Amino acid sequence: MKHKLSEPTMKQIPALHPYLFVLYTILAPLALNISEVPLVQIVRPILVSLAITAIVLLAIYFITKNWLRAAFLTTLLIFILLFYGHIFQQSQNWLTFGLWALILGTMGSSWVWKRIKGTERLTAFLNLAGVFTLIIPVLTIGIFIFRTPKHARLEPSPGVSDGQTIQLAGGSPDIYYIIVDGYGRADVLQGIYHFDNSDFLQYLDQRGFYVASSSQSNYMQTALSLTSSLNLGYLDSLATQMGMADSRAPLLESLQHSQVRSLLENAGYEFVVVASVWFFTDIQDAQLYLTPYPHALPDFEEFWPGNSILPLFRALHNLRTRCKCQMVKL
Repeated sequence: MKHKLSEPTMKQIPALHPYLFVLYTILAPLALNISEVPLVQIVRPILVSLAITAIVLLAIYFITKNWLRAAFLTTLLIFILLFYGHIFQQSQNWLTFGLWALILGTMGSSWVWKRIKGTERLTAFLNLAGVFTLIIPVLTIGIFIFRTPKHARLEPSPGVSDGQTIQLAGGSPDIYYIIVDGYGRADVLQGIYHFDNSDFLQYLDQRGFYVASSSQSNYMQTALSLTSSLNLGYLDSLATQMGMADSRAPLLESLQHSQVRSLLENAGYEFVVVASVWFFTDIQDAQLYLTPYPHALPDFEEFWPGNSILPLFRALHNLRTRCKCQMVKL
């Protein structure tokens, strides 16, 4: 007597591929920007993404009553929502979303599913594919962590020691350190952009400011420049310790707990910081941490959705705005 084989259960064939592919959407951009993103910034995206994936998987299972198909549909949905940004960035045509959704939607239809022979083999293949997609990002992140010196530290500048106290002549005036990042000097603005900045510079001079008309930056990148200036010296000692490592973690520590900060705090100053969207200058352990505006998401959470369907909505919003402008002109 022949017995009909029952549908494999989730315990027999764990459908892990939705979780693996959603992890890829986070770890892949992290691997590409690993030197610029602290690992702590991926914790919330990972937890939220895995939780949403589990909820969607359960919701689809309650509809289909089939774990393998529910996982298959969840993975297709992940591809529709979280991978479409790659296609849109190449085509810059929002109409491609219809074709993308049509293809994946057809693949997830009941008509196609009923014609798939060996759904358990399909699940195993997708699990394996999900593992393979994670190999390069995980290796990249692992190698980066392994190559980063654990105790690299910027050495104090000559003449400055830890715990040193300074005496300021004429009292303790308020000190404001404002960085107008990327702002060129007058001759550069004039020579490259044909912009005359003399009125502004004369205004500053009349207000008692000193304008260094022939100044040059100590480094060409903000993180390097600020760490250098706030520690009263160049970063040669740190570069020697880092070798070929690309991590900026030692820069972060040296910038946020700089020698200038230490000297002024020892002299009785209160260290005040205005909240920043850039994690290097978002010094939350300052004695006074000001948040005059709603705090934005961390850098990684801002650019991570760039490969999802969100750019499509931005493009449609821009298209709608342009259409409204044209109608106003008419």
